[in-house]
Amino acid sequence: MSPDASAAVAEVLASGMIGEGPKVQAFQEELGVLLDSPFVTCLNSCTSALVLALRLVQEGRDRWKQRSTRNVVSTPFTFIATNTAIRESGNTIVWAGLQPETLCSDPDSVIEKARECLPAAVVITMVGGCAPIGLDALYEELKHLGIPLVLDCAHAILTTYKGRHISHWADFACFSFQAIKHLTTGDGGALVCGDREDHLSAEKLKWFGLSREAPPGVTRLEHQMKSSAAAWGYKFHMNDISAAIGLSNIEVAKSAVAASRENARYFDELISGIPGLSSIGNPECDSSCWAYGFRVGDSNVMEVVAKFAGMGIMASPLWPLNSIHRCFPECGQGQPDVIFVPNGFWVGRNERDQIANGIAHVLGGRDD
Repeated sequence: MSPDASAAVAEVLASGMIGEGPKVQAFQEELGVLLDSPFVTCLNSCTSALVLALRLVQEGRDRWKQRSTRNVVSTPFTFIATNTAIRESGNTIVWAGLQPETLCSDPDSVIEKARECLPAAVVITMVGGCAPIGLDALYEELKHLGIPLVLDCAHAILTTYKGRHISHWADFACFSFQAIKHLTTGDGGALVCGDREDHLSAEKLKWFGLSREAPPGVTRLEHQMKSSAAAWGYKFHMNDISAAIGLSNIEVAKSAVAASRENARYFDELISGIPGLSSIGNPECDSSCWAYGFRVGDSNVMEVVAKFAGMGIMASPLWPLNSIHRCFPECGQGQPDVIFVPNGFWVGRNERDQIANGIAHVLGGRDD
């Protein structure tokens, strides 16, 4: 959290405008630069961005070839919000297999499922901020099939793939500014559309289907009394309090991502020297490294987590497979043999060495 955030919020509170106003507009413009897109819509959460993206797929312009079904291909290895958004949109989830190297949806599995069920959309989570290997080929094949691609980029604020920001590799990219993300607004999110018409629709649907901007020469009251919603929408907009926090935190977020990446590189070098372990990653992706994960091979994940805890090191499998929840279908896949350890900006050299020594001791058989 930037030390300037408190003063920025106080300024908003004193201004008399705490809803969606000039701060949201300013934040949206800054995000356009950060996310390398002119089609950014600020929202109250990444979950709202996912719901809105799927709504635009359902009711947008008739450019998708396969829109007769309500199937959506998704991943069981993600935070539950990804798949609750799919269910909230009235869709049926079809599970794709996981790519061993990244734990994202495997593009080969996605295409296989897409050809089988002709889905309305495909949703892929950038696990820890990393893109799946072969994302570019997948995006092109889905275009050929007429199936839109939605990316859950909650961890991927500054992720690039093959030299371009991750938002360029999808029809819709959904970002999170929730409390523990690299860029936080307290809580919030954004939707990046690959198409101007979708963006203009998103700007209306985020607020009940109505435009917040009065046309030139028309007062706000006249606009309010005569404006007609062509399609019903949601209360998904961001407010100026959140936007003020976000504006203060952009530079902080860049520094946080840099620190996360540096720590991830350090752990990569360590993991590469321990037989049976392999880090989660994609050589063609410069991940935001929101989390650092590695596969532990034949080791029991929860036993390793318990041993780390005994050494004062936090470790986690990150998520259970979403099929653990009774509201989702069985996925027929086992929990990945993966552990995530802290690599955020708060992990200094002493903490990093402590984690490295724990990995070497528990999984490398070293006593030092």
